[in-house]
Amino acid sequence: MPEFDDRFDDRLRTALGALGDAAEQRVRPAGAAAVPAAGRRRRRTVRSAGAALALVLAGGVATGWWLVRDAAPADRVAAPGCAPAIGTAFLPHQTTDEVRARVGTVLAGSPGVGSVDYESREEAYRRFAELYRDSPDLVESVRPDSLPESWRFTLRCAADFPAVAERLAALPDVTLVCSCDPPPSSKPSRPGD
Repeated sequence: MPEFDDRFDDRLRTALGALGDAAEQRVRPAGAAAVPAAGRRRRRTVRSAGAALALVLAGGVATGWWLVRDAAPADRVAAPGCAPAIGTAFLPHQTTDEVRARVGTVLAGSPGVGSVDYESREEAYRRFAELYRDSPDLVESVRPDSLPESWRFTLRCAADFPAVAERLAALPDVTLVCSCDPPPSSKPSRPGD
């Protein structure tokens, strides 16, 4: 708009040319050039502050999303000082569909158990062959029907394993294994014991 102001002043001076210096003082008083510049500075300051505020808000939203995205759901979080563990329930060699289904149901319904996956004999053999692929003689000596079926499950807390074992104790010949560390002894050890 400065171009418009200058053109307006020129036309006004031409029209009022007869009035002389007194008219010019009334048209553009001293310090009047600073008024548009002050407005431009104010607009730039407001725009800069708005842009800075937008960056801060965008950064806060992005940081908040990053924190929430990586947080585990409340039902999957273990108690402080509680380590997660992996367990396996090996089924007897001559198992029935009823026992297989019952073990899966008990595991899925246990409060301390996270995920539950069934592994057939064939899947166990494929995993065994992959694990020992550098020992072909060992892999050739094992047949798929010699490996047991199993249910693999995760525990949110290793301390939940005894409760799961108790729930499965009624099922015949189910063998449980856990990658749990043994709990520390409740009694302090004494030298010589």
